[in-house]
Amino acid sequence: MLLGSSGGPVSEVLCIESSWHIGAASLYPAMRAAQARVFSGHSRKVRMHVRYEYCVRSEIKLTDEVFPVLSFKRRGVDVRLRKPIARSGLYLSASIVGPAPAMTTGPDLAQDLGASLISVEVESEQCNDQGEIGSILAPVANEVFDDLVPWIRVLTRQYWIGRMDRERSEQRISVSLVGQNRATPLSTSMLGFVFSYGSPLNLVIWTDLGRKMANCEKPPLSRLFFCDALLDILEQHIPQAVVALGVSCELEISGLLQDILARRSEEFRSLFERYARFTFNDEVRMIAEFGGEAFAEVDRESARLVSLLYGMRGQAIHRGECSYDEDGKTVALDVRCIPKFVKAVESFFSWCESQRRKAL
Repeated sequence: MLLGSSGGPVSEVLCIESSWHIGAASLYPAMRAAQARVFSGHSRKVRMHVRYEYCVRSEIKLTDEVFPVLSFKRRGVDVRLRKPIARSGLYLSASIVGPAPAMTTGPDLAQDLGASLISVEVESEQCNDQGEIGSILAPVANEVFDDLVPWIRVLTRQYWIGRMDRERSEQRISVSLVGQNRATPLSTSMLGFVFSYGSPLNLVIWTDLGRKMANCEKPPLSRLFFCDALLDILEQHIPQAVVALGVSCELEISGLLQDILARRSEEFRSLFERYARFTFNDEVRMIAEFGGEAFAEVDRESARLVSLLYGMRGQAIHRGECSYDEDGKTVALDVRCIPKFVKAVESFFSWCESQRRKAL
């Protein structure tokens, strides 16, 4: 029996540091051995403190601020989150197989890849045998991780998180002249596209993230589709980006209407849902009918662009290309002009949030 400074008993604490691979069926053998040593001869419950470290193959941009540890409970388990650690390094690709035996990759083809380490600590008194670490603590840690990554992606707009290493798409190329016995390097080059967007994870966002995680909130689908659209732009899949941006706007305005209707009588809601049939633009204008501000009055240019964007969804789906009218001229939508539509959608989100706060 351990005694604290006040003379009362102190619970035994077991701290096991481990790494948990996404999709892994069990813990590492070393951890299982540690468990066996701890539980050998013990039948009572032991307070378990386990750290799971996840390697995300994406570089999370962070400020240099000191982040506090986020602490909350999830399904009766104490959870602690620490500031992620961003890492990068050079990785050589595999050897190139060719007619010349000496034709292999070199430093010129090295890939500078980004990654991040996310630590999730869980602590509980619910475990009383070896197998319950995996059945009680691991599901909570995995659930927290699965919620955390999309939230960071949505709140920072670092759309590449969980999808690729950075906000760029690139391919390094080495050109060699192949002779009978050897290959002579001629040149190296890099093809790619960078779409810079978002902001670093800072103290304000981290604090907000802690509140959302503590309340078990999920990222809005509209924001997830928005981030997917940004990824489509990076990959220069403009029609797909248009569809995703249109869906994000549709989800946002539908959610806002539902929040407003929730304040009305049950009879009104029933009649509205039964008989009301509106287009996207009708729903946007309807907010003013419920006592809100018209989007066009708040930001006329963004309202025009969002309306054009939503209209281009049909083109993207049926023709695989998009164009819009600008001062009487038909303009093909491409990576050069789509950023202004992205900015308009951000303005649309801000307007929806302000109308939601007014309604509630």
